Amino acid sequence: MPPLPTPPMMRAMTSYAVLWQGGDGPRMSGRLEFEPLGLCLRGADEQQAGVELRFDEIVSVERGPDVRIGPCRAIRLTSRTAGSFLVASIAGVGMLSDILWRVLGALPTASS
Repeated sequence: MPPLPTPPMMRAMTSYAVLWQGGDGPRMSGRLEFEPLGLCLRGADEQQAGVELRFDEIVSVERGPDVRIGPCRAIRLTSRTAGSFLVASIAGVGMLSDILWRVLGALPTASS
């Protein structure tokens, strides 16, 4: 029997409402957008600069109880060129897990 098609509401999202912080910089609110070669963190305000992180530049992805933006659980993405970023989902831990698995699934493998 062939697999059932994925209902539209179950397909992976391409944009997430997030809080993010680069290094010791200010906390930003905005969105994380998945693109073919990486992800973009965009501020909610036009005055906020966006950040692009290519998947082939991400050297580590970390999640743990102490990785937080204020009270919100977050993941830490570390890039060779852009440094370290904390990302927390405004929608909660479930969406953060979705973001985490999407990033991990997009990273190049060690054998590539």
